[in-house]
Amino acid sequence: MRVHRGRRSGGVQRHTHQTGTDFSVWFKGGPRDGEPVWTSHDWRHELGFAFDEPVPMAAGEGFRFECDFDNTTDHPIRYGLNATDEMCILGGIYFSDHEDGPVQNCKVVWADADGVGHPAEEAGGFPPASASDATLCSLGQALIPSGAGGAACSGCVCNACGSTLLKCVTDSDCRALLDCFTGGCDGLDSCMNACENQMNAHSSAVGLLEQVSGCMSHSCPSCTAW
Repeated sequence: MRVHRGRRSGGVQRHTHQTGTDFSVWFKGGPRDGEPVWTSHDWRHELGFAFDEPVPMAAGEGFRFECDFDNTTDHPIRYGLNATDEMCILGGIYFSDHEDGPVQNCKVVWADADGVGHPAEEAGGFPPASASDATLCSLGQALIPSGAGGAACSGCVCNACGSTLLKCVTDSDCRALLDCFTGGCDGLDSCMNACENQMNAHSSAVGLLEQVSGCMSHSCPSCTAW
């Protein structure tokens, strides 16, 4: 999490579900880079941390955070909207000494080599697909719903988002959501309404679908309506 303009941070908050254990936060960037801020050990009772005084944060500085989980079930747990899924979200309180600028995009859809998550357009943008995945994506167009690109967009979609898209179409939960979102609904609000039941049934794939959507909307904006 980084600020785009100078701010003062009042504190941070964690959000995981019931398999979440330790949640650790460090400063990212600037003279405090790497300094620990707070570690919470309890997802129910240790939810937030407040600084003694608001901390100045220059543009480009922010926080790095990490979530640990203890999965005692017999099935994988992924990011999703239901209580039986999981999340790893850092919230915060900030103050501004000047008029705020445009709303900052904090939707994390890809992670760099250090494991730091970024919005689609940050840190050089969503990384392109590997050459092998781009080729496999192009060869497997029958696997990819026409609404997810179509012939006119296949080159852009496969070269930019082939790796993430292939993960989705070969995952039964993500494929079910992708089929619904590319099945004729018009715009995000329409798709959210039309696919509500599918999202509840396949909620563990919401995170992977967000990666596909984030990549396509950034790299191939004319190739998706959602």
